[in-house]
Amino acid sequence: KGVAIGIVPPAAFDSMIEQEEVEVRSGDLILLTTDGVNERRNDKLVEMTFDPLTDMMQDLKEITGKDLVRRTLSVLDQHGNGTDQHDDITIVGVVIKEHNETRTVTDRTHATVGEAA
Repeated sequence: KGVAIGIVPPAAFDSMIEQEEVEVRSGDLILLTTDGVNERRNDKLVEMTFDPLTDMMQDLKEITGKDLVRRTLSVLDQHGNGTDQHDDITIVGVVIKEHNETRTVTDRTHATVGEAA
């Protein structure tokens, strides 16, 4: 909880944020997003809610972080219904594994608002 990084000076930022500890177990999914996700609009200018993302994540079994990001983008595309994206979007998908395996996968998809296909 708090304010976006870089919006306020560091001292103000440090006084606004809350740190919480959360216990995770094998198979848990963590989806970190910027406001471009929940502010994704459709052709009627209705912003995205987290409900479709929560529903999508409830049904997932044996998935990778990369697939979690791809499925999230698919849900956003469905909501957008062909409209242009008006804000940047950053998504990080994390899948908790049983053992101490650490693997970093970088998959960058670049889209610029108003960019011609």
